Amino acid sequence: MSHDLDDALRGALRRHAEEAPTYVDLDEVRGRADRIRRRRTVELLAAGVVAVGVVVGLGAVVGTLRHGATPPPVTTQSPTPGALPPLAFTRGDANAQPTGAAQILLRVNGALSVLTTTSGNATLLGWFGPDHRTLVWGDQRNYGFREVTLYAVTVDADGRATGAPALLTVPGSGPLGAGLPFVVPGGPIQLWVPTNPGDGKSPAVLKTISADLDRVLTRSLPAGEVPIAITRDHISFINGDSRVTAALLTLGGVSSRLRPIPTCVRVTGEATSLDGTAMALGCGGGTVDVVRLVDGNVTHLPAVPETNQDVYPLAMWWDPAGGIHAATTPTLRADYTVVHSWDLNGTTWAPGQDGVLFRSYPDGAPSVRYVKENASPGNNGRWVVESSPEVDLGPSDGSITVR
Repeated sequence: MSHDLDDALRGALRRHAEEAPTYVDLDEVRGRADRIRRRRTVELLAAGVVAVGVVVGLGAVVGTLRHGATPPPVTTQSPTPGALPPLAFTRGDANAQPTGAAQILLRVNGALSVLTTTSGNATLLGWFGPDHRTLVWGDQRNYGFREVTLYAVTVDADGRATGAPALLTVPGSGPLGAGLPFVVPGGPIQLWVPTNPGDGKSPAVLKTISADLDRVLTRSLPAGEVPIAITRDHISFINGDSRVTAALLTLGGVSSRLRPIPTCVRVTGEATSLDGTAMALGCGGGTVDVVRLVDGNVTHLPAVPETNQDVYPLAMWWDPAGGIHAATTPTLRADYTVVHSWDLNGTTWAPGQDGVLFRSYPDGAPSVRYVKENASPGNNGRWVVESSPEVDLGPSDGSITVR
């Protein structure tokens, strides 16, 4: 949620307005409308990929696809706030230059410190390296599909940086390039890198960066498709018509044949299950399709309450037991002064906790929720660690990672 989907929509609309023709050609208007619709959907999905930006640790989280009642959040009892594991999160810095910069904050042993101030929009990916003390994040520059450049810094046991933040490098590998990153829980960083930044139709490669940051596997990908989900074994793409196709990852490379998935015509968002076996797709009109990645089987779920053709779920997420959740607001508004969450209960959506925009489940640590509890306009959301007692981390841009 470091980038809201409606912000991406407004940005797309501004770009389209600047490109508008100066005379009326009805055939061209109709053709352009179709092109804008396809392009805007791809931009929204690409924004959503980076927007959530939440990585829940490096331990493998095992769950099963389940459509029954959802259990309470999984938490670990912590006798004192200082007993929490190390975590990092982002916060906007209005006084930093250039405008729009963000701070990366570290909380270690109960103490909070500023690790660095980024020059772009930072999305934290997680803690990596042999001892899980290297923090990796993506810094977005001016790329058309929100590609990011990967940066890293290593910290000691007290949370102090052992060197200056720098471009992520892997021994024996050249520059990683700008791309869309996807983190596999307990596994590698999957980085989609297009040959031409900002061009979703250009040839691309998949760079699999090991969790120890010591090797990179590079494989060619089919041209003309933008990924919306990459797990350990599968990659799912969105094409220009907003339909989803999939290709299976194998040890020998990526299958060059894309397997169509008969899901919703217009895809508006995506959430991958914690065990990497399924993805939930938000569809135009507010319905949700659940795709089982091993065979492409699709389960069609009803529309999330408060959604319609113009108002989509703000976010979707899975819990460790395989339950699906969504957040909504009655209307599209940048400040989200009213936020509701919903839990899938069998085949219906039941009201969840008001104000929860997203919830994350780090392995072996308390769950954390991102809240906008009927806040005043313009007020930032914040992360709350669901420990005992709870710990409110204060305002945040919405990107967090727990070690």
